[in-house]
Amino acid sequence: MHLRLTLLTALLLKPLDPLSAAEPSIRLAENGTARHAIVIDAAGTATEAERFAAEELAIFLKKITGAAFPIVKEGENAGPGIYVGHTRRAAKAGVDLAALGEEDWVLLTAGEDLILTGGRPRGTLYAVYEFLDSKAGCRWIAPDIEIVPANRDFAVPSLKTRGRPGLSWRETTLYPRHDDPKRCRRQSAR
Repeated sequence: MHLRLTLLTALLLKPLDPLSAAEPSIRLAENGTARHAIVIDAAGTATEAERFAAEELAIFLKKITGAAFPIVKEGENAGPGIYVGHTRRAAKAGVDLAALGEEDWVLLTAGEDLILTGGRPRGTLYAVYEFLDSKAGCRWIAPDIEIVPANRDFAVPSLKTRGRPGLSWRETTLYPRHDDPKRCRRQSAR
């Protein structure tokens, strides 16, 4: 019993300060005040998933720092930004947006800017969740249990990371997918 509690505690307390070993290069919040705006594409081509990713990022950064991070369109902010989705800033920083797979994600720092982008339709959302997990220490244990560390002086190290989800199929049901008529017919033919 004691060993189980120790292991559970170690799992739940997996580094809540993931930046302790790295020298921060960008300070996103200082003393509970946002230093960056969240920036989405100004051309109106941001997908619904990219807009949702920006909203999720704003919600969790507020939980982490206590600061409100405004969501603005590219060109509306004068200071440093957290660029979410397919933006001109991501392309200028060298991200080949057209080469990204549907679920590929990129975490990149460029100067004072943080770029969270990915393939369409889901890659940018995965970039935001990867950032919140690996750099902010957020954990989603169950649908109603989340761990969000408080950090009023949140900073991130220099980043240049690209990845994709480890699983290509993430359904939790044994029943056929509603959007796959072949599987539904096959299932009903049994």
